[in-house]
Amino acid sequence: MDKVAITIGKFDGFHKGHMLLINRLAELKKKGYHTIVCLIDAGRPRILSLDQQKEAALSSGIDKVRVMKFTSQFSSLSPEEFVRTYLLDELHASYVVIGNDFSFGCNRSGNVATLKELGSKYGFAVESFNKLVIDGNIVSSSLIRELLSDGNIKAAEKYLGRKICFTNEVVHGRHLGTGIGFPTLNIYPEERHMLPRYGVYKTDVLLDGVRYTGFTNIGVKPTVNGDKAGIETFVLDFNKDIYGSKVSIVLNDFIRPEMKFSNLDELKLQIRKDIEKIRG
Repeated sequence: MDKVAITIGKFDGFHKGHMLLINRLAELKKKGYHTIVCLIDAGRPRILSLDQQKEAALSSGIDKVRVMKFTSQFSSLSPEEFVRTYLLDELHASYVVIGNDFSFGCNRSGNVATLKELGSKYGFAVESFNKLVIDGNIVSSSLIRELLSDGNIKAAEKYLGRKICFTNEVVHGRHLGTGIGFPTLNIYPEERHMLPRYGVYKTDVLLDGVRYTGFTNIGVKPTVNGDKAGIETFVLDFNKDIYGSKVSIVLNDFIRPEMKFSNLDELKLQIRKDIEKIRG
């Protein structure tokens, strides 16, 4: 049987700290290991969509991504039961790479020391990494979530090591943008893909390999009594019908918070000002 090296965690965002573990697996692959990233799906909104998480792992040269649902059964296992059930019987792990804050088993009762003890007992190696620190800050998903909630896109990018991007098919909206002279393309985030602070962003719009400049509102459109949060983009210097096409909206800069205007004329005036700012 092939030697198997794994890493396991939520990997919410595949930020620069997570990439220390992923890159270590890539090194082990060169030494003949079959490499697996085990994503624990805890059911909460993700900084990256699940598809983006898988892509981040596979594009780094990892052989396989295994998604583990955080079910009641999963969470009730003792640390040793967890190791036997998943790491040994299912994954056949011979090398495990983790962060030094890794915890597992019922009530998070197992830690790195526990895993190393079990590794000695069952014959697999364990390598742990310290938290990555950038500019005096520990790189963590919670820090990045906080920055995104504040609309601080540039700082979030610094710790993520990647742009915030939303990809999905263009769907029909209420065509209110068309009615006020600013036709928009509408997408919704993939399942449980975290949205940043509601507001207006300067964006890149990627369609069929071509990059356009976009003016994007993320939120519920309170001026027109919207309810479901979505991503609505006016693409500068663009006039094509692309309903049903898949596009990617890449966030570059936060322009302003989402606002409720008294009427559509006020909204149109503000949109013109926002577009002037985006054009620079």
